Amino acid sequence: MLPELDHRTVERLHAARQGDRVAFAEICEELEEALSRAVRHHLTEERQEVSESRVREIVDRVRALAVAELAEKPGDWSTYGWLSWLALREMTNGHSAARAAESRNDRAVDIREG
Repeated sequence: MLPELDHRTVERLHAARQGDRVAFAEICEELEEALSRAVRHHLTEERQEVSESRVREIVDRVRALAVAELAEKPGDWSTYGWLSWLALREMTNGHSAARAAESRNDRAVDIREG
């Protein structure tokens, strides 16, 4: 369940956009369970490893990205929607990077064997 958008949440989001990291951390904590569920769901859909450590790793990376990119958050997106989008982007980019690394490793093995 997502927290309701109340006056306090709006104030914290405004403060976070002004650089208040504590306010942003509070918002992320409130959304962490819902974001973790979204990450688990996407990993399952993509038939990727679904472990608590993997979910935690992705959520932590998303939080770091969100702090760095907060000024770029579209004003008409909910914070949860934006964090979910960042998670999807991160998982997609990470999955693509892992595939590329596997491909490079496979080619390296072929070259050594050939």
